[in-house]
Amino acid sequence: MSKRRRNAAPSPDTGTSSIPGSAAAELPSAVNWERVCLALLALVPLLVTAWQLLPEFTTPVPASNDLALHWQMVQGASREMAHWRNPLDFWMPQLELGYPQFLYYQNLPHLVVAGVHRLLFGLVELRTVFDGARYLLLIGLPLTVYWSMRRMDFSVRAAAISAAATTLFANRDGYGLEYDGQLWLGRGLFTQLWAEHLSLIAMAGLYRLMRTGRGYAGTIAALAALALSHFIWSYMMAMTGVLLCVLLSTRDTWKANLLRLIIVGALAMAISAYMLIPFATSSGSYLAMFPGITAPDLDESRSLLSALQRLVIDEDRWPILTALSLTGGVAALVMRTRSARFALVGTLVWLLLYQFRPTEVNWLGRVLRYDGHLVYRFIGIADVFLLMLIGVGGEWIWRAMVDRRVGRVDAPATAAPRSLGAMLAATALLLAILSPAMRDRATFFGRDGRAMTATRAALAADSDLTTVLDTIAAQPGGRAYMGLASNGGKQWRIGPLIRAYDVLKDRGQPAVAPLFQGLSLNADMVVSFRDRDPAQYDLLDVRYVALPSGAPVDGFMTPLARTPRYTVYRVATTGMATYGAVVERHAAGSQLDLLRGVDQWSKSAGPAAKQFIRWDFRQPGGASMPTGACPGGGRTLSEHADAGIIDLVVACDSPSSLIIKTTYHPNWRVTVDGRPVSTYMVSPVFIGIDLPAGQHTIAARYTMATGKWILLAFGALVLAIVCMVRDRFDALPRRFLPV
Repeated sequence: MSKRRRNAAPSPDTGTSSIPGSAAAELPSAVNWERVCLALLALVPLLVTAWQLLPEFTTPVPASNDLALHWQMVQGASREMAHWRNPLDFWMPQLELGYPQFLYYQNLPHLVVAGVHRLLFGLVELRTVFDGARYLLLIGLPLTVYWSMRRMDFSVRAAAISAAATTLFANRDGYGLEYDGQLWLGRGLFTQLWAEHLSLIAMAGLYRLMRTGRGYAGTIAALAALALSHFIWSYMMAMTGVLLCVLLSTRDTWKANLLRLIIVGALAMAISAYMLIPFATSSGSYLAMFPGITAPDLDESRSLLSALQRLVIDEDRWPILTALSLTGGVAALVMRTRSARFALVGTLVWLLLYQFRPTEVNWLGRVLRYDGHLVYRFIGIADVFLLMLIGVGGEWIWRAMVDRRVGRVDAPATAAPRSLGAMLAATALLLAILSPAMRDRATFFGRDGRAMTATRAALAADSDLTTVLDTIAAQPGGRAYMGLASNGGKQWRIGPLIRAYDVLKDRGQPAVAPLFQGLSLNADMVVSFRDRDPAQYDLLDVRYVALPSGAPVDGFMTPLARTPRYTVYRVATTGMATYGAVVERHAAGSQLDLLRGVDQWSKSAGPAAKQFIRWDFRQPGGASMPTGACPGGGRTLSEHADAGIIDLVVACDSPSSLIIKTTYHPNWRVTVDGRPVSTYMVSPVFIGIDLPAGQHTIAARYTMATGKWILLAFGALVLAIVCMVRDRFDALPRRFLPV
């Protein structure tokens, strides 16, 4: 026997003609009719979903959830590509006083969308490409489920029934497979949608690799793409790979399979190292873990009731899918197929990990110094296995009706005929079972579409808002303000869901507004903005305020433009940089220490007096060297700002410190009159530099670290090797297989 045949998998459980002596062997035409019936079963929910979700593609409107962030990331990547700049790591000034989002957030999906837009030479609008990608991923998930399950030896029946149930999960929590999490009306989890597809593809690749020793290149590519698309889902897939190794290995093959897992995991990490290593080495410092010091942890409650509420896949309706998954659990014990056992064990393992959250599986959370959010997402991979169990349960029902058998698959078959009528009856029964879930989802999807349509109509009818936003966009520099969720901004509604500040954020205007995500160390300064205090406007360089006509106005605001419904006001500030006195120097050993210190300083007289604190953040404290204030406040003679670019000409008659009003990060490089100077962190979390007396030209640039370029080149080399070597990687693991 050849080495390739030694470790080859048996033919998959097709559920149609693999049983000797069955009627399928006598009537091969019945196989085609069965596939037609199963295709009908899978396509009915898919087509209903495709029709109901069409507004997600045809109705582009601003969002108030995570889609707002993802849209800004796509726009930023496309802009960087258009200007032949680096799209892998750039500054986004509209995010919480500025933040390098691509350094600390999975971004392959955004790069793909922006890249497709660039390849189309701008013939298709970027928003159309973005919404089109989301729509195709939404309606295509059942197809990915079917393909991956077939690759994992599930029968055609089980795969088709799982595909039919894919779009029917219902849970308002939104972190599982339910579409509540991905839609405009839900959480807008764009990267999770990519992760769901890639996880299924990677899981199928790992399964095939351990069964046959083939599929290295595809599996490595899928795992690397998953790591670059969603950190937490890639972490969960790594753990699922270990589970696969345990379940698919025997005493003779476990060494080979473990080595295969190590090879694909190491190569996938090498390809994605340009993203993972810089993230891991600096996220503990500059990825905010405390967005709102007093905000409760999402996962503080670990009660059984709380867990059961989040495990629900049939929220507010009859437990249709829950019953099918329980049926699948029983069927897995009875049928005893490898794939069914994998679905059952995977479901139990991930549900237990989700509920009990042992610290041994949360090492990544400890590295990132963030507890809770990692294991909170475990429900997503648990839902994937539940979906497989639903397919196994549906297959059991199908076998009982069509084959008149419910026992083990490899048990002797009866000679009962299989008729087209029985197949149609099984199809009708399963559609009837799923119909309450389909009606529920159609209702929710319809509500999503109607809300989007109503929002677009409200925007079209409010021409004054367009005038206000155009007026602000035409102004030179500065941030805008249209309220927060904690004050009057929440009442400024546009349509049934969004507010005026959501439209402002959608345009990418730097603003003090509700947080996109809150990863910036300055996020708390935005949340706690005191809009009756002129010192706050100067500190954050908020120059433009839009309010409904007739709203109370403070004396430091002067009208800039009026419409029948709204007024735009101007506020005088010192610009995007100000001279100030560094009066204290404190060490902050943790983010919590830093943010507490910033909070105390922001409530003191320091901001109004332009007295700042220098922070030695996560480094030994240095000697205190106070700098004096600039007499008369100094002058800003010119300023220009773009994404990651700040150019200034400033003047002061005495030595002083210059505070640049954007979030501090060590990747900022500053020159004064062409000569590099050292930067330091000043309160709140801004960039500080020391200047001698006189007039100076300042150039600040955000740059990607050199090490990231090296890692990117290394990853590209590894990917090229993987594409050339492919399945020859299995030469070493095969040495551990028995002859």
